[in-house]
This record gives sequence, structure tokens and C-alpha cells, in this order.
Amino acid sequence: MSKNNKKRRRRQDHGTEVTSDISCTRAAKKRKKGGRVGVLELDKQPHPAEFTHLVLSQYFPCLKTLREHLLSSLPSTSRIRRRKIAAVGDRVDDKDGAANKTLEAALAHLLDSTIVAASEERAALSDGRWEQWANFSQRGDESYVTLSDGVTKALFCQSEIVSFVIWSLFEREKKCGGWPRHLLCDGFSRGPASRANGYIGLAAADAVPGIFVTQPNPRVKALKSSPWPELLSMLGQAGEKMMIDLLLDHSIFVKVPTGNENYYQLTEPITATKPRDPSKVHGGQKSAVEIVFVRSRMLYSRAALNARGAVHFGLRHIHVLNRYPAVSDTEKVRKGGDGEPGDVARQEEMRGNTIHCMMYLFPRQFGLHNAFTSVVDHTQTSQRFQDYTLREEEIQQKYKGLSPGHVSIPKRLRGAPFHLVEKMQILHRRCSYSALLKHYCPVSPTDDIVASLRDGATRDQHALILDLATPAAHVSAYCQAVLSRLVPDKFWGDGQTRVANKQVFLKHVHHFVKLRRFETMNLHELSQGLKINQIEWLAPPELACQKASQSDRRKRVEIFQEFLYYLFDSILIPLIRSNFYVTESNTNRSQLFFFRHDVWRQVAEPFMAVLKASMYEEINTGEAQRILASRDLNFSQVRLLPKGSSMRPITNLRRRTLAQGSKKTLGASINTILGPAHTMLKYEKTKDPSRLGSAIFSVGDIYSRLKAFKERVGTSSRRFYFAKVDVKAAFDTIPQSAVLQLISDIPTHGQYNLIKHVEVERATGDPCAPGKLAKRWRSYARGIGDHVTFMDVLATQIARNKNNAVYFESVFQKVHSTIDLMNLITSHIRQNLVRIGKKFYRQKNGIPQGSILSSLLCNYFYADLERKKLSFLQSDDCLLLRLIDDFLLITLDVSKAKQFVQVMHAGVPEYGVTVNPSKSLVNFDLACQEVKVPKPGPGRSIGFPYCGTLISCSSLDVSKDRRDLAAPRALTVDFSRHQGSNFQRKVLNAFKIQSHLMFFDSTHNSRRTVMANLFGALAETARKMWAYARAMPLGRRPRTHVVLQTVATLIDVAYALLASRSRRDRFPGYQCGISKKLVKWLSLHAFRRVLAKRQAGYGQVLSWLDTEIRKLNVKGKLPACNV
Repeated sequence: MSKNNKKRRRRQDHGTEVTSDISCTRAAKKRKKGGRVGVLELDKQPHPAEFTHLVLSQYFPCLKTLREHLLSSLPSTSRIRRRKIAAVGDRVDDKDGAANKTLEAALAHLLDSTIVAASEERAALSDGRWEQWANFSQRGDESYVTLSDGVTKALFCQSEIVSFVIWSLFEREKKCGGWPRHLLCDGFSRGPASRANGYIGLAAADAVPGIFVTQPNPRVKALKSSPWPELLSMLGQAGEKMMIDLLLDHSIFVKVPTGNENYYQLTEPITATKPRDPSKVHGGQKSAVEIVFVRSRMLYSRAALNARGAVHFGLRHIHVLNRYPAVSDTEKVRKGGDGEPGDVARQEEMRGNTIHCMMYLFPRQFGLHNAFTSVVDHTQTSQRFQDYTLREEEIQQKYKGLSPGHVSIPKRLRGAPFHLVEKMQILHRRCSYSALLKHYCPVSPTDDIVASLRDGATRDQHALILDLATPAAHVSAYCQAVLSRLVPDKFWGDGQTRVANKQVFLKHVHHFVKLRRFETMNLHELSQGLKINQIEWLAPPELACQKASQSDRRKRVEIFQEFLYYLFDSILIPLIRSNFYVTESNTNRSQLFFFRHDVWRQVAEPFMAVLKASMYEEINTGEAQRILASRDLNFSQVRLLPKGSSMRPITNLRRRTLAQGSKKTLGASINTILGPAHTMLKYEKTKDPSRLGSAIFSVGDIYSRLKAFKERVGTSSRRFYFAKVDVKAAFDTIPQSAVLQLISDIPTHGQYNLIKHVEVERATGDPCAPGKLAKRWRSYARGIGDHVTFMDVLATQIARNKNNAVYFESVFQKVHSTIDLMNLITSHIRQNLVRIGKKFYRQKNGIPQGSILSSLLCNYFYADLERKKLSFLQSDDCLLLRLIDDFLLITLDVSKAKQFVQVMHAGVPEYGVTVNPSKSLVNFDLACQEVKVPKPGPGRSIGFPYCGTLISCSSLDVSKDRRDLAAPRALTVDFSRHQGSNFQRKVLNAFKIQSHLMFFDSTHNSRRTVMANLFGALAETARKMWAYARAMPLGRRPRTHVVLQTVATLIDVAYALLASRSRRDRFPGYQCGISKKLVKWLSLHAFRRVLAKRQAGYGQVLSWLDTEIRKLNVKGKLPACNV
């Protein structure tokens, strides 16, 4: 093989390496001996393999490299041109100058790393564009004339082609009266030159007739710059036509040099193309799978009180069954007996109330807004579906001037459905919600609850408050009892059909109540097992005894699904919300706890009173309204989270609240409004990270700091001294004046440009949609005078640790002055308003919790403390780490470690620092203020604990702290379709989140530590797999072959993640010196050790594991692991 061909083959091998992270490959092209492509051979090549990309493949059916696209687009007679395009990058001639080598390398990189995508509906359009191009360029038809003037002519011609494409896009949309949704048209405007916003000078250079530049477009500049003109000159005959078709009919994606398979889009926005989903053929109608019940509505609700101030149980007074009830017998007597005028009025009122309730039960049949066909108005809700508790305004607008009794009932709802709804109203009036709650969810007397809190010091501190929660099984029994009494049995059918349907429905109610916090349930799951064909009220009266046609069957399903959706969305969820306070706990974020509202009030009120006195000061409503009217920031709300025997205040500043002066429209959240200030601080952080001192922003940042420290000081014959301290209530104790004075010195520019960009990637956090894409608008700041391009920011910051993401930025920039940004931060800190009940309070101490700014403000503030109070630690023998308020010092000098602990324990009043002595930890003997500082417990003898990791006190090896494992409680089970693939995905993700390189880097950790970390990660994955399978319904648990396939896939993925070339390229210096055979051996043993203790249902799996272990024939001692 020739030297040229070897170099080409090395490039191909590098581009086609397969790892678990890589999803985009290119097939190697056939080449003749000597490295050149023969003309006849090129014609006979098979169709090149297409790219696949986790994001782009969901938008476009055909993905090719630019080289493959051009080769397939050139005419069959252009063999010389095709040979030149195919050979770019092959020739390495020492006689060529350095400039030519650089240009050819740039061309080869452009051809092989750029993706060209075309959608199905965008075939080549015969819209007379070639005649338009001839007129635009004021030249004749030169499509079959080569560019004889070389690169100079090509540079002019490429610029003219791009200008023509922009003009053509505007002309195409001119007929529709719209603006072209195309990335090349960003920053351009049709109209008078006065709109050019100072950029009118660029219009003449771009030479687009009738189009003016309002903002510079970097994509247009890139397409007019090298190596695109050189590429045009290589195309020769028909090159102009090919380039025009490429820019008009295709989307172009340029590879980002950092991260893994990330792309920057040059032409046409990806958001203008809808993801391909062949299963969605129902148009605007949502399927039952897509209609997911919004369980989050039942969380953190406030109790409804009666006139005496006691908790009101049952459905709230605003519920439609309470606002439009069945007319009672007392009202019947008052209005007159049967046959009297009063009786007619009573019947008319009853009919109107029933029809009104039917509009809530069956809104789709009445043509009202519904979850099946209507578009959600996101200006009124941030949820996936709208809340239909109140729809009076909508009903009045649709039926103007008509009383409910005169509204025409849809034909399919007349007769039996009308009488069933009428009976539901009567059953609701007769239902004793309070008595049922006392029976199914009993509690101790209030005095016992208060006494238990008062005497909590003698009880189990961790579980005291959670002991007062009502078990989920009791809550389920209460909900089932209410629904059994509320819903007429005839709704479920007759005879055995009624019994079976009701039993299935109540089983779904139990499942819904028992779901964990992030688990979901959709309408399709609720419909499973219900016999719809045999329910009489769904059939038309004239066809009751006949077999249903296909159209009639669809109509029955449509009506019954509306009924089911109403029962869950508008009765079950409000029932839980009005009777229970539902919350997670501080130690278990996935499990939900149900507190009766009267119990929760007794528990929460003492803690809320202490919170009001210590952290907030009350202000009158008038002053609060004046402050809110003077700014964009709104007020926030505080809730309490159970934390052992105490409560932790939580402020959600991401929640959208009603806009000022509006009763329906939601405004921006506080964190959204603070976004520009946060972006400015992130820019300054990136520009000068030294001002943040020892701050780390994630647990993974420990690795780089620790590895550099180990390389600096070594570990041979050294003893390391560890000291850890935790600041008590850090955010709540930072002095407001001091932090504002410090932050005022952070900005280095008088103004900042804020540029938004779009990021499209897989929504891996969505448990119900593994293939779903997430599209997010992000922003970054740039100081005035800073000419860093978005591609530079993308390569150095945004995309460094991203996989399979697509980006494009907006050319429109918003300028923010530093004065305005600092005023916004000052108002946020000094005038942080919260509403508790109906009163307003202002935070008097500390900075707001939950704010998007809090972490950065705290880091800057404590970095100043380090410079002024801990300057003795600024030496090579010390490593100080700080994650928000959690300090860790590793040093070779024990005197510095002691001084550090003593300074922190003494407190730093000017910084509001007070250390929690019970959370301090050292690995040497030390007493502060005559109190001995704790050492690590015997369970953590292998390392010093810090932020979920264990750091070896002798070698600085890093392991994961696995002493506290709670796999079953932290699960989120997917009960929807594709359970086999979801099961495998969950297991693989359980390992991936543990695969951080700090645990498996052989250049930092010893081989023994790496093996122990790998075995521990695999054992924890096996334990989560068992817990996940156990949480699934009996009939839907994974079969043996699915488990075996999952284990085999995990082995391949584990090795690919830990030892892949892509990981080594992204993190220079990283090595994982474990062979695939050893990875497989550890994996098999880890799963065997876990499943051997839980053998039920895993006999065949254990037999397979034993067989595979014997085949490997590896002898060695397994690492110790807590499973």
C-alpha cells in the first residue's frame, strides 16, 4: 500500500471508530492501488452509506457528508471533477507550498466533516431559479463554462451566489406576505434603508437588491469565506447551479471541533422542520398515549378553610359539582310541589345545572377547549395540559345570551348520559367526604401530634415528621371509596361488565396514588382492561342492540375517554389536593408523602412562625404593591420540606406567576428575569476564574484539582492531613451589603451583548420518551469590544462536554448596561418579597435561596473570605476545595490544617460564617474550644468522605461513597409502552451516571482502586436493575432473555465508556488500564453477587452467569464492595 493510501486509511480508521458515545460514522470509499480512484471504478461504486445521528436523523431521512453529496450530484459526464473531489486530502506532495497544503487540508476537512441533509418534501424545485440567477448576476447562461479566472473569480461568484440565495428566499416568501424562516436571512430586512440600524454600509457590499442588513450574519460571512469559494472552483461545469441548489434545498451542518458529534447549523433552522414520526397520523388530535395526567397539580396545595377557620374536606367550593349542584328536597318544598309553577322552575334549574356539569365532563362534544384536540395556551399555564377547574368565561363566550338549560345537548349525550350525570350530582350531595376521610385515614388527636413534636428529642429524630404522614394505601382506599360512591354504577355498564370495569378502574386509581414523584400515567394505561363495547349508555338508542360499526366504535371510545380523563383530572387529583398536603422529603426526593391538611397545619405552623421571625420582616400590602409595580421582578412563595425532625424552607423562583395587572396571563419567572445578570456573571467567571478562589461547581471538578495536586506534591512517603468544615445556613447568613459591594467590582465592561442560541439534543431526562428531543434557548454574554465569535464560544465552552447536540445562534443581540444589571441584582437581594398566606414579607438576612444567582454570589463572596482570612493556605503544599459552602483542605502541614479548622470554628462575623461543629471532620487528633473534632467513622476507613466521594488519605485515590445506598427509593419506573427497551435503557443509564473518569483514571488511581470502583459501580447497577424489575407489575417484568441481553449489552457499553478513544481524546492524560476481559469478569461477578441473594425468578440468569465466568477462566480476588 502506498504512503498516500496509508495516510488516507488512518484518517478513515479514526473517523469510523465505534464507541458507545459515537453515533455518526462514514463508510470508507473503495480505492485503487496507488491511492487513486479509477474513472470506471468510481462510476461502479455502491451507494455510499448514509450518516446516522441521534438528533438529525429524527428530522431528516437522508444525511450525507458534503463530499458524498457532491459526488452524487455531479453529472455522470464530469468524471474528472468527480475524481478531483474524491481525491481531495489524499495527495501529500512535498513540492506543494505550505499555503496549498493548508488549503487542501481545510477543503478535506470541510468535505468530510460537513453534513448535508434533505427532508422528504424538499425535492429539487423547478421554480425557474436558474433564469432568476442569470438575471440576478446580469450574465448569460454560463452553466457549462468553467471558472477560468480561478479562485479570484470563484470568490466573487460565491459571494454573489449567497446574495442571490438570500434574495431568492425573500422572493419566495413575498407571495405569502411572510418573513423567510431561514438562518441565512437572519439580520436582513426588506424595506427602506432606514431600518438598517447602523449596518446600512454592509448592504452595498452584500449586493442584495431591495434587501438591507440590520445585523451582521456570521453564517453568510462563513459561506462567502474560504474554503467555500475554492470548493466552488473545483465543481467546474454547473458548479453555480449545484451551489445554489445546495443552499436553497438542503440543510448544512458543520462539525464542532469539541465534544462528541456536535454540529453547528449553517442553513435553514432545524426548528422549521418537524421531527419525523410515522406513528403520528392523526393530525392535530392527540392519542391516548400522549395525554398524560398532570400529577404535579396535587403537590404542595393549601388547605381550604371554612368560616370558623377549620380545614374543609372534600372537593373545594369552586368545583363544578359544588357550584352547580342537584336541587335539594328543601328547595323543592320552598319553590312549590309537583305540578306547581315552582316545580317547573326547579326542574329548569336542575336541567341547567346538569347540562353545565356535562360541559365539564364532555367538553369535546360541546366544542369547548379539551385535552384531545385543543392547543394548550402556554401564556396561561406552564403545565403540559390546561387546568379545567374553571371554564365559565369560555362557556359564556360560546353560548352568549343562553342559559345552560337552553343549550342544545349533543345527540350522543341525550337520554341515559344526561340522567347519569344528574345522578352523579345527587350522589355528590349525599357523599360524606369528612366521614370517609376519618374512617380510611384516621389520625391521633391534635394534642398528641403537638406533644410528639415537643417530645421529639427522645424519639427517632430522622423519621419523626414523616411518621405523621398518612400511608399511600390509606389514601388510595379513601379515593376509591369516594369514587365508588360518587360515580353511578351504570357508567361502567351492566351485570358482570359493570363489576369488571369498576374493579379495573379502582385498580388504576390505586396505581395512580402509589406512583412515585416523577412517574407518570397516561390515558392509554387508564383505558387498558375496560370493556367499552358492552357499556349501554355509549351506544345510540336506535343502535343499542346492534353490533357497532367502526365509526361508532371510535365515537364510543372518544366519549368514554373524555369521561375517564375527567374522573382523574378533575375529580381524583382535586380530591387528593383538597384533603392532603403532598410533598417529598429532604432525604427522599422520589417518594411522595401524604399529610392530612389538618395534620400538616399543626406541624408546619410552628416552623413557619420561627421562619418569619428569623429571616423575614412583614411589610404592608401597599408598600409591597408599590415595590412590585416599580420593577419586573415578582414575589415568590415559600414551602416547607420535611427534614428529619425539622423543616427546610424551599423557595421556587423558577415558577411563573401572574403578570402584574392580569388575572390569567402568566409572566416570566424571577429566574428568567434574572437571566441577563446571571449570564453576565458567567461571562466574568469564564474570563477570570481566579476570582472564585477554590470554588468547584460540581463533584466532578474535584478530579482535575486533585490530580494536579497529586502530580505537584507526589504521594511517596507523604502523609496528608484532611479537614472538612460546613458553613451553617450559608445563603441565609451572607450580609447583603457586603455581597452587593463585592459584586459591584465584578463587571469589567460598561455594557454587555447578550446573544441567544438554540441547543437541540436528546431529552434523556424524560422517562416516558427515550427518543424525544429537547430544544432549549440558551444565552451567552460578550463584553462590548469583545469580538469572540459564537463558534469560538461553542468550541471552548458550550459544547466541550456535549454529545450529539445541534446548535445555531440568533444574530439579534440585546445590549444591557452594567448599571441596569447591578440595579436588578440589588433589587433582587434587598427587596426579595415572598408571600405567605395573604401577607407579604421581605427577606432581611442573606441572599434568596432558589435564585439562579445564589451559587455564583456565594462563590464570589467566600472567595473573598479565602483571600483575606485564609491566605496562609496559598502554598503548593495545600489544596483547598469548596463546593458552595462545604470546605475541604488537604495539606502536608498539620499546623495549617489545625489553623484552618480553628479559624473557621471561631466564626467570621463580617462574612456571616458560622460553622456547624457536628459536620466538621478531620483525620488527625484535634480539639477546638475544648470540643474534640470528629474523625471519619469505621464504615469509611478506606477514605475521607467529601460530597459523595471517598478520598484516600495516603494515595489520594478517589472512590464513591457507597455506605448509604437507597436504590429502591430513588427509582422512577416507566409503566408505559416499550418496557423491554426502557428497562435496558434504565440499566445502562444507571451505570453511565457512575462512569465519571475520576473513578477510573489509572494515572491517578491505583489499579486496585480502579477495579474496586468498577466492581462497585457494576454491583450498584445490578442492585438497581433488580429493584427496577421488582417495582414493575408481575405480568410485565422483564423475561430471562431480556435480562441476559441487558447484561451483555452493559458489558460492551461499560468497556466502551471507560476505555474509548473519544474519552481519551476529550480528556488528555486519561487512561483506564483495564482490559475488556477483566471488565466482563467483574461484571459477571457483580451481577452474580447481587442476584445470588435474591434468587427468585433469576435461576436461569445465575446459571448463565456461572457458565460465562467459567469460560473466562480468570483467577483473582474480587474487590470488597457493599451491595
